Amino acid sequence: MRMRHRSTLAALALVMLTAQGCLLIPEIEKRVVELAVGGSTTQEFVASGELNVHDQRDTVDISTAIDLPQLLDDAGIDISDVQDIKLAGVFYRVTQQDPTANREIQNGTVTIQRGLGGAETSLVDNFNVAINDPANASFQPGNLAAPGVTVVNQLLTDILTALQAGLPPPNGIVITHVNGQSVPGNVATDFKYELRIDLSIVGTVHVDVPN
Repeated sequence: MRMRHRSTLAALALVMLTAQGCLLIPEIEKRVVELAVGGSTTQEFVASGELNVHDQRDTVDISTAIDLPQLLDDAGIDISDVQDIKLAGVFYRVTQQDPTANREIQNGTVTIQRGLGGAETSLVDNFNVAINDPANASFQPGNLAAPGVTVVNQLLTDILTALQAGLPPPNGIVITHVNGQSVPGNVATDFKYELRIDLSIVGTVHVDVPN
């Protein structure tokens, strides 16, 4: 009987608290939250047998090298909710050192060309690299040049616009061209390095939060 009496009192207290507004059940509110995600593509360059000038080209299709729909799906962002996509940075690292201990690339530039018939536009200025410096075994940021950034951003916008319209992405081919003075001269090069292009994608997601 005592246990039943206590249960009755507890139930009565719960009813009284509820009536007085003391027992609150939070409401769930839907909110739109901005979310940023990143993507990247990496190109390898091989400098072998060059003497006084380092001159390398490589081609990549941005629309396939970076799987934008998959990136968005992984982040829970619908393609229609993407607000912005742009170049976040260009980075480089040496993946194989040169036998010549003091090998450097000086006064280097990285240009970018959209499509096979596009004009070469400066993407990275002052591309100066001490090949065997241990620091350069990790990715280092390049000095971005505004004209090349504009070219990349326009290409990314065109790809996004097509995907949002349910159309196949446009030709995303870009040709990167690295050129610079190889020092010391008259000594053949033998090293490898990578260029990485990073993108920033901003979209919105719908989340449920307690009010």
